[in-house]
Amino acid sequence: TEVVHGTAPDGPIAVSMNGAIYMADVLGGQKTGLFFDQRPNHAFAASLAKGARVLDVFSHVGGFSLAALAAGAGHALAVDGSAPALALAEQGAAAMSVSDRFETRQGDAFDTLAALAAEGQTFDIVICDPPAFAPSKSSLDAGLRAYERIARLAAVLVADGGYLGLCSCS
Repeated sequence: TEVVHGTAPDGPIAVSMNGAIYMADVLGGQKTGLFFDQRPNHAFAASLAKGARVLDVFSHVGGFSLAALAAGAGHALAVDGSAPALALAEQGAAAMSVSDRFETRQGDAFDTLAALAAEGQTFDIVICDPPAFAPSKSSLDAGLRAYERIARLAAVLVADGGYLGLCSCS
């Protein structure tokens, strides 16, 4: 990584979107985690979140969970396999002064969903925004099985009257 012009930031930069503050590491890692095509989806989920318990699976830097907290969610749990991404989500929550209503859990999404179910957890809003499970035609069958599995594991965590949101970038 090289800066061609100007001065590189000395750490993550704050990016405001949908009332939330996300921290973007523009020099480290493959992606910043800020997917601007998800802005309307974050806003829609946030519109349902007042007072809600929110589960954001494959959260990366807290896309859905931080937007929900900005809209008044009572609590949000962000789940991701990347510890550095979750650290950025925690920094975003701190910048928004909502750390007391935000928690993270690092681990495999499938295993974490199963563990949450075993713990008897339920959420008013469950959002799963996984990476591409089927990035090519040759992986379509395996990808469809993964999407089906994530939907089944997530659905049991939705409280009565709650919402399940499933995203796909395949």
